[in-house]
Amino acid sequence: MNSNIPKLLLIMTMFLVSKLGHSQPNSNSLKAEYKTITVTKDIPYREGNSDAWKLDLAMPQNFGATIRPALVIIHGGGWAGGSKSVDVYQKMMVDYAQKGYVTINVEYRLTGEAGFPACIEDVKCAVRWLRAHAKELSIDPDRIGAYGHSAGAHLALMLGMVPKSAGLEGDGGWDEYSSVINVVGAGSPPTELGRDVPMAKKEWWYNWLHSKNWYSIVSHSRNKRSHCTT
Repeated sequence: MNSNIPKLLLIMTMFLVSKLGHSQPNSNSLKAEYKTITVTKDIPYREGNSDAWKLDLAMPQNFGATIRPALVIIHGGGWAGGSKSVDVYQKMMVDYAQKGYVTINVEYRLTGEAGFPACIEDVKCAVRWLRAHAKELSIDPDRIGAYGHSAGAHLALMLGMVPKSAGLEGDGGWDEYSSVINVVGAGSPPTELGRDVPMAKKEWWYNWLHSKNWYSIVSHSRNKRSHCTT
């Protein structure tokens, strides 16, 4: 046997260990250089048997100890379809978390599972869940906004306008917390249904409601009636 083989193997081992040590990134320096977020999927926001009672959460991980604003994202789909899993809502959730917001992307019961006003009750419950966890998530409970598109815009507006006295809180719990948010961004919102159908009950629509201390930015869309209100 060649007596130099053990020496060669030792030299090779030392070389490889040295290269491995240099190739591993320093996780501490990466976290110092880059702002990172965490994303948690399918968190139940209330007890019960519906698969719709879940939300996704994205939040800053290493942005410092500042108390942060929160954003509630509500998908559209005519109250009968759609999902929080749609790419545009997932991207919005991540993008705003990277800007420093704590963001939740909410699922709610569609009309095929439960009629009106179940969807309103569900998104209100999700807001109460968010406030109940404000300390844990480093959220300022007085700086919570919502964005939705189409049917989601209607639900976002209802979060800004419906007081507890309207009787639309549902039975999801967290009753000691308010479900009224502070800012609403609504894209292409239907503000009244305009048809004689059960879901057109005036108490479930923006035009009938009023509230103080809220601000709405409502985008305009052809064939949909919109408002900008302070």
